[in-house]
Amino acid sequence: MRTILRAALVGILAAAIGGLAGCSNDVLESSTSNVAFRYVPSPAGAGRYETARLDLFKIQVLPEDPALAAVYGTDQLLFRFSPFTLNLAATQTATISNIGLPPGTYVVKLIQFTPPQLIDQNLPATPSSCIEKIAALPSGPAGPQVPSTFDYADEPSLTFTLPPGQATLSLTVDVPALVSGFESAFTCQDDCGGGQACLTAFDAPAFSDALLASISLH
Repeated sequence: MRTILRAALVGILAAAIGGLAGCSNDVLESSTSNVAFRYVPSPAGAGRYETARLDLFKIQVLPEDPALAAVYGTDQLLFRFSPFTLNLAATQTATISNIGLPPGTYVVKLIQFTPPQLIDQNLPATPSSCIEKIAALPSGPAGPQVPSTFDYADEPSLTFTLPPGQATLSLTVDVPALVSGFESAFTCQDDCGGGQACLTAFDAPAFSDALLASISLH
């Protein structure tokens, strides 16, 4: 599948929509917004982890209207050409990219994330659970069981509408829920030899559901 972020998106899409809707290109071009696509941690807070991140690997969208989507043929709007690291330990909004989008409703055809990387450099002296004995997630025998990406295609919860004049599009992440979902997807064993705890298994479908439930586009 080819993916193209069109430098001439406004002109091409405006001309096509103008033919469909009977509007002038000038009107359509003036309605297109320069949109800041942002990462918003809300609620923020990665708990005990000093380092907490995952990468937004790819996001591709199309207009929901089939007639407008047909303008692109087999192409889709790629919001960024390179991965973007979502800092789960951050409390501030960060800009992922800037894009030109006409108002309308869009369907996320594909969004990909790498798994989180969580590191606790100061383990608690008296851990309250097995998982609190683990300094890095993923790690141990469970590490190879974690998929390289988590992919979502045509998920209804990730459809978004851009009203006229809106200048931002936010990928909002419920960080505590995401971190908790990642921890809960691991099976932890208190003693894997020498009194050391380790992660023994990973439930990929459970975390995939938790990750999807922790993100929204608006």
